[in-house]
Amino acid sequence: MLVAILTLNADSEDTLEVFHREPEVEFFDISGAEANAGGPEGELLIDLGDEADFNVLVTADSNGTSAEVNPSTQGWGVNNQNINVNQSMLFSFVDDGDNSAPFGIKDFKFQATKYTGGFSGAITVTITYIDPDTMMEAMETISLTVISGQTIQITELGWSDYEAGNLLTSVEVAHNGDSGAFNLNGINVGGESSTPPDDLSYEGIVLDIVDADGDTDSQEFSLVIDGEEGEGLEVEAITGTSADDVLVGTGGDDTLIGGAGNDTLTGGLGADTFVWNLGDQGSDSDPAEDEVTDFTLGDFGSDADADQLDISDLLQGADFGSEDINDYIFAEESGSDTILHIKHNGGISGDGSNADQTILLSDVSMGGNNSADFIQSLIDNGQLDIE
Repeated sequence: MLVAILTLNADSEDTLEVFHREPEVEFFDISGAEANAGGPEGELLIDLGDEADFNVLVTADSNGTSAEVNPSTQGWGVNNQNINVNQSMLFSFVDDGDNSAPFGIKDFKFQATKYTGGFSGAITVTITYIDPDTMMEAMETISLTVISGQTIQITELGWSDYEAGNLLTSVEVAHNGDSGAFNLNGINVGGESSTPPDDLSYEGIVLDIVDADGDTDSQEFSLVIDGEEGEGLEVEAITGTSADDVLVGTGGDDTLIGGAGNDTLTGGLGADTFVWNLGDQGSDSDPAEDEVTDFTLGDFGSDADADQLDISDLLQGADFGSEDINDYIFAEESGSDTILHIKHNGGISGDGSNADQTILLSDVSMGGNNSADFIQSLIDNGQLDIE
């Protein structure tokens, strides 16, 4: 079993990447849960209490219009006890703290039951999940023909891209037949078990070291991973090198530091902070050109997905008590993107052509604002940290 990777670099910047064991999946049966009405559109919130770190938000659709969810003990339906043609039910998984931020769960299963009116067992299941390569939400749909009472489990279906272990943020079940109706029973959401795993012990591990001249040395040691529940590991920052890096964040609130070079940064879900330090910039004739692929506009610190650009260290020589930020940054739209042209020591030209650092915000519009107004809006919203 791979436990960790230790990388020793000549520049003394060593890394230790530790891998955790996948926890067991614990299912919570919500079929009989008390569902409280959350609004006039029939939105239902199922609070799992202290059993889980997430809750379930259930909504329904009928012919493209919001409908009522009926969590009957006889089976869940839309408006009544049935799911009819052109009707669907959506189960969204939300953080227990605010009941709005998406939460990734491990698995989901249900049964389609009580076929009536010649229903053929034709349903579609649509999932959204966290793509582990991009840490962004992806969507996939599968069409099924199932018999009444058959358990349908997301991780056991033949998906094209989704793989078991990818975190699910929602599951939608829809009627895909021409007639008849069915309802849902045996609805279970799968979260991570809080039961600590067994201890793991590795004895007599030998680390062999070979330097550039061929000299060798070795060290023997043992490693014990305590199975008791701990505080867990948190990603404090994802840092690049002086080369051209591609950095991808997690589903939480991350800090990404590209370093020097031309970097591509993807924060993923959450409110992420992208950092530039003095020395990351290039020169007037050869600026560093970085790209943030998923910068989300909004109020940083309030909006769950609003991100921040931190260039305070890059501009550490500036005195904004007497100097104008627009002497350091020029913003312009380029197609569907926005480019920030930055001169770290001031004196940016009117077109940004003498910048020593550029930051391309992919698919971000300036909303018709000029450079000064757009930059000020970022500062006002906490999305541009300059000091």
